[in-house]
Amino acid sequence: AFVSCDPGTFARDARILCDGGYRLDWALPVDQFRWSPHVEIAARLSR
Repeated sequence: AFVSCDPGTFARDARILCDGGYRLDWALPVDQFRWSPHVEIAARLSR
């Protein structure tokens, strides 16, 4: 499981993990804070 609070750092870190042999199975935006543009990202990676 991989959870991030910033889309930019999620993309950066997911790329590093994928380059290291992990595969991104799925990613899901989570609107945890109503009335805010902020989005959490939950993802699953596997080897």
